[in-house]
Amino acid sequence: IDAWTVDDFVGASTAHRQMLEQIRQLQEDGGPVMITGEPGTGKELAARAIHAGSSRHSGPFVPLRCAGLPADVTTSLTRRTQALSQLFGHVQGAFPEAGQDQEGVIQQAHGGTLYLDEVGVLALPLQAHLLRVLSERKVQRTGGSEPEAFDLRIIAGSSEDLAVQVEVAAFHAPFYEHLTAHTLSIPALRDRPEDIPLLAQWMIDDLSRGLETKSVQLGEEILQLLGNTPLPGNARELRHLLERALREQGPGDLRPQDFN
Repeated sequence: IDAWTVDDFVGASTAHRQMLEQIRQLQEDGGPVMITGEPGTGKELAARAIHAGSSRHSGPFVPLRCAGLPADVTTSLTRRTQALSQLFGHVQGAFPEAGQDQEGVIQQAHGGTLYLDEVGVLALPLQAHLLRVLSERKVQRTGGSEPEAFDLRIIAGSSEDLAVQVEVAAFHAPFYEHLTAHTLSIPALRDRPEDIPLLAQWMIDDLSRGLETKSVQLGEEILQLLGNTPLPGNARELRHLLERALREQGPGDLRPQDFN
């Protein structure tokens, strides 16, 4: 989806409305953003909304799963080369597997937004290298001889407290300062329980369309059950719970036993 706006968020709580107002403000600013929140709260959804409402909306939105990059870049030259290639690209013949020129995520996000998902797991050497490239606005591919200029907005997401990691030297302090020019905190569902009925019904309608089944109206008993259910995975866990219940339900409306 490349046209998400703040209208695609579901909720009516004060915390939810405050978050939407922050997103609107960030859409108008072009600086880096750090989005924090527990797993499943919708950090990437917020990043996409910021991009979609910004002056870069016609450019690409490129998400990078930082957990997918090698962590042992200081002990393995091969793994370091792989990581740098994924970030900054490579030229044909730069290493045995480089059969052709390839863009990294920096080049792919040119003119748009690069989203660093769970940036806290990014290896320290890669953080320092990425900061230098972002600061210079030029990137050189692995094996390349000429730097390439680029223009993008950086948004990062983390479910960890990176300020604590900075204090214990587990996260690169200058990189943290760069990423936190602006910050956005996504509230957990337990901090906005009044949004659960609206969100649950919206999810049921959406899931029913995907499963090609008739949508059902969630009754008071089901909504009370959902409100009393711990959801450490937040909106993502709520969606999985509802999808499983829809697949288990018999004829008629959802029943409490469908959530067992």
